[in-house]
Amino acid sequence: MSSFYEAWDYKELNNPFELMASWQSSNASKRVTSVGFDTEATGLHIKKDRPFLFQLGWGRTVFLFKPTPKFMQVVFEIFNSVRWVFAHNIKYDLNMLCNLGYAEEIKRVKGWCDSVTVARLALEAKSA
Repeated sequence: MSSFYEAWDYKELNNPFELMASWQSSNASKRVTSVGFDTEATGLHIKKDRPFLFQLGWGRTVFLFKPTPKFMQVVFEIFNSVRWVFAHNIKYDLNMLCNLGYAEEIKRVKGWCDSVTVARLALEAKSA
């Protein structure tokens, strides 16, 4: 393996049923307890910008798709069925989801976990 990224299987999806089918087959064979996600947005403003690409992964597979209402329905079903939902700097990504109108769905998810916070708690800070 010449690159870290070669260990991952990236799948660009156009149909939310593909995401649900992948989730159901993965979850049936091994109990998935955590997923990770990221949003790619039109900018960094937490109120004005909106996501145009959503990435969701578990195991060694990452799914990429546009955050349409049908896809996001599947995403929140997955979020609500796992113990942990990870994102790096999750506050930004949650704001992006709010900008798409998913504030109530966000409140129902119990397992939010910010990898920035985990890293700060787990790693010793050393000054330069």
